[in-house]
Amino acid sequence: MDADTANTHARRRWGIAVACIIGGVAAVGGIVWWFTPESEPATRLGTVRVAGFEKVATEGSTDAVPSAAALFVGPSVDDVSRIISAPGLTVTLLPPRAPSPPRPDPLPGERAYVWAPIAAGRWSNGCALEIRREFETPYHEEKLTKAQIAGMKDGSVYLLRMTATCGER
Repeated sequence: MDADTANTHARRRWGIAVACIIGGVAAVGGIVWWFTPESEPATRLGTVRVAGFEKVATEGSTDAVPSAAALFVGPSVDDVSRIISAPGLTVTLLPPRAPSPPRPDPLPGERAYVWAPIAAGRWSNGCALEIRREFETPYHEEKLTKAQIAGMKDGSVYLLRMTATCGER
């Protein structure tokens, strides 16, 4: 066997070894991801149902406290506490509150994010559910149809953001 043939065989063996290592790492990562349990807030939020509403998005935790959020869109309602349900969850309507004011000094091109808390929930295990209505949201419009966005603005459509948390906040 000449030197070129030996080098070619060595490169092939090296390539096969690297491919096997990469494949093994990917397989282990996939197995860990598959068997990693959902966080408790995500599990709790996954059981929430809102009669007449469609879940349009879910989001994971973004801060130090484990949390999960979901967006539900549907028709306007007088009392959301009557249409939100989940095992062990009690929902209470909050006193009416004015929506959050838009930032007084927006950056150029920045759009308003306007919302108001409308209800709160608590599970029997101590986890909590914050429920707020979004009036204007540049952050979630890509998840909505043009008709839903127009309905949010005229009040015929509600976009509810629910955030579940467990533990100290």
